[in-house]
Amino acid sequence: MSLADESQISVSRVSKTAWGAALHAWRTGNWSQLSELQRLACRAAGTLDQDGCPQGIWHRALELSTRATSRTVLMARNGQVGFLSIVDRSVGDLLTVTSRVLLDDTTDTVTALESSLEVALAPRSQAWPLLRRVMPPDTRFRSPAPAGPTRLDPLTGPAPSAWASDAENRDWVTRLARRLPEDTHGPQLVAETITGEGSVRHSWWLDAGSLIRLSPDWAGAVKPGDVATVLCP
Repeated sequence: MSLADESQISVSRVSKTAWGAALHAWRTGNWSQLSELQRLACRAAGTLDQDGCPQGIWHRALELSTRATSRTVLMARNGQVGFLSIVDRSVGDLLTVTSRVLLDDTTDTVTALESSLEVALAPRSQAWPLLRRVMPPDTRFRSPAPAGPTRLDPLTGPAPSAWASDAENRDWVTRLARRLPEDTHGPQLVAETITGEGSVRHSWWLDAGSLIRLSPDWAGAVKPGDVATVLCP
């Protein structure tokens, strides 16, 4: 399937096999080592042309995934359904690679991972419309940032690969999900960026109808639009 442009946001679904194979070949520069199954998966997804090279917008997506100037991990949860997104930023573009997961209601362990990924690419000017798509379905999470300057510095730095294997995915998502309040059952969101100096984590959840944020420099109620303010400075 080729990417379709919708309001400057290019979106497609791709199997983990195809995306993982394309990423590995891009990083090593050796497309000839792809197995026949991997090559067929990549061609079916539209990531490779008939000559075995990344084509069109997929070239930009693969390049951004390995040369991003910033990487953030998002876990958005609503009940038992979670969306894990790897967000890569460059000077001009934003890339999200998102997988849907099912979480146990009592232990927060991952019980199922979707076999496909959503890969979406947009210009930096469309950062919030892109990220809003994976937010919990509540206006307090999805409201745009208010006009005016923000007091928080941008999140920057690399993050570890989250797509090495399903087993590693499952453990890693579980650890991220457990960083939310244990007694919270409504919509929740964790955003974490890892830098060479450590990690920066922000968590949001609803309490008595109010949006609450826990950050290194803040703990308390915030107004709708705070998520966009922090994630798209």
